[in-house]
Amino acid sequence: MKNLIDEYCLENNVDTNRIYVYGASAGGYMTTRMAVTYPDMFAAVVPICPAIDLAAKSGGVKTSKVDLQKLKDNNIWLIHSKNDPVVNFEQTTSWIKKILPKAELSAYDNVVVGGNYYSGHSAWIYVAKNMPINANGETLWEWTANQTLE
Repeated sequence: MKNLIDEYCLENNVDTNRIYVYGASAGGYMTTRMAVTYPDMFAAVVPICPAIDLAAKSGGVKTSKVDLQKLKDNNIWLIHSKNDPVVNFEQTTSWIKKILPKAELSAYDNVVVGGNYYSGHSAWIYVAKNMPINANGETLWEWTANQTLE
């Protein structure tokens, strides 16, 4: 994936100080792994219900506290529903937040949008609708657009 991003940046007019990585579930795991592996590459990192506790069970690489500490100065926004039946909130997102207290966190009790209830694993719906808001009143996409490596 890194090679693909590098190649795309070389072939197109990409501001390499504004590369962002988002991912949900297994994609949240890969988002976290990419950021840990290349901590100076991404201006913003947004893991959504990151399946880091499941990764080793499914053949992936277990994400450690030491790994995560590499991201202590990165711009990170964690998004998760506490009632996620697939990826345990306490073992993943809550654990990451304890290691990275600077990270933004949107933790929802459940996923309810427009009066419709969804599986707790569907926190990505909040992201798709740009609903997370931080303490500064910025929406997720506003916050992301304000992040840069410079």
